[in-house]
Amino acid sequence: MMKNLTMNIVGVGYLLTPVGFIKVKTIGNKVLSSHFVSVEDEKENLTDYTILTLQQIDEYFRGIRKEFDLNFDFKGSCFRQKVYNQLTKIPYGKTMSYGEVAISIGHAGASRAVGSANNKNTLFLIVPCHRVTTSSGKLSGARDWVIIQKWLLEFEKTV
Repeated sequence: MMKNLTMNIVGVGYLLTPVGFIKVKTIGNKVLSSHFVSVEDEKENLTDYTILTLQQIDEYFRGIRKEFDLNFDFKGSCFRQKVYNQLTKIPYGKTMSYGEVAISIGHAGASRAVGSANNKNTLFLIVPCHRVTTSSGKLSGARDWVIIQKWLLEFEKTV
């Protein structure tokens, strides 16, 4: 019996959003990564799951989707997986501080480690790292990221 070869095909797709291009990679029925890119740096290979993922991201930016219904695997250490799992629980339009995330996963005092895990998130938007702020509510990170983060948080508050 032949294996389903489509399960091993990596899908690649792009979506132009109000804050730039998002590149999505999928394999089978799982999202491998989603992140902002400045240009389409790889040839598109649209699989059914890549199209579904892009449709859900488009629905988010049109204000009609507040949660993603997609399959993915958290990559990284057990600690990072706990952080990412907690990020998926932050409600649309709300924020948590790095310290609050650390406490919620049973690692009080590990706010810097939460920040490091947040920075390594490869499933941007789907695992909403943009909803994490400093304890004073400020945004942190590289300048381009802070601009995107601010836009997304303001967008979520108006929808």
